[in-house]
Amino acid sequence: GVLTGVAVVVALLVAVGAIGIAVARRSAEVTTQPGFGPLSTAPRPSLPRIWVEPKDPHGAMEALGHGKVVYDPVNRCFLLEGLSTPTPRYPIVWPHGSTATTDPVGVQIAPGTTVYAGDTISFGGGFVQAAEQYAIPAACLPPSGEVAIVQTI
Repeated sequence: GVLTGVAVVVALLVAVGAIGIAVARRSAEVTTQPGFGPLSTAPRPSLPRIWVEPKDPHGAMEALGHGKVVYDPVNRCFLLEGLSTPTPRYPIVWPHGSTATTDPVGVQIAPGTTVYAGDTISFGGGFVQAAEQYAIPAACLPPSGEVAIVQTI
């Protein structure tokens, strides 16, 4: 079935040391570590983890949002912080195809478009109760349990 196929793909990718994937119900938490194969002696950095929209999200969200992207290195979460205080920080679900970067810490949305920790962004998307759907850990969530879905920047 689907889980067997995912298990085979994950086993192959781990064997070459190029990528690790944890599959959630609707999306994947993506962590890539190019250049850190099984024979590498370089120290492995703690990679940021990101959550991404599926290839075909079920509908577009049209709310306009604005905030500062912050990175929590302890929990390895990108969070959206509102511009008024006090404000909760919401874990970010990025557009499909986004990947984490480490030097500096950021998220590549598309070739030539990278958002870095500390950047202020305006986006199309919304705030929803979807932490379980994306397997976002409780340590990254605000009291409301909401996440920021960033569909367009």
